[in-house]
Amino acid sequence: MKKIVITGTPCVGKTTLAASIAKELGVPVVSVNDFAISNGYFTVKSGEAEKIVDVKKTAVELRNHLAALVDGYVVEGHLACEFALPCDVVIVLRAHPGVLVKRYAERKYQKAKTDDNLLCELLDYCQTITEFNYPKSKIVQIDNSANLSAKEILKRTDEKKSDFVNWAELLVSKEFGYLGRL
Repeated sequence: MKKIVITGTPCVGKTTLAASIAKELGVPVVSVNDFAISNGYFTVKSGEAEKIVDVKKTAVELRNHLAALVDGYVVEGHLACEFALPCDVVIVLRAHPGVLVKRYAERKYQKAKTDDNLLCELLDYCQTITEFNYPKSKIVQIDNSANLSAKEILKRTDEKKSDFVNWAELLVSKEFGYLGRL
């Protein structure tokens, strides 16, 4: 297994895990966001700092780029669920929303961005879109709330051992219920 895609909502540990797995396997890491930005596949709305990635252009060009990496790779990014890439396995990282709130605060995310990302996590967005875009791929869902090691995650992907993750009941909780009304 040398072609791995890692996706999930922001702050679930994709970048850290990708670097560790790539080191373990001796293959390069490709960040979807970095690839799109370094190649100019984005726009910026007037008066805003956030870049909007051209997902279609990124998908086409990233597939071309990966074709040259014959010894394997680890692709990481929350946008990696939005289109299919050639791979042996897709790892969908998840994290408990309470853990994510702390991580978003550390990164100084604005409330709207925090709420959008929490809602995506609560509604299984990345898992659902991955299942749609990678229908013939092996998909392993991992609860990474505790930041599991690369060795543990590789072992679980080899065993095809997915975690059952369902945060949906939190949409009616005191802490996260407001997200259900957005």
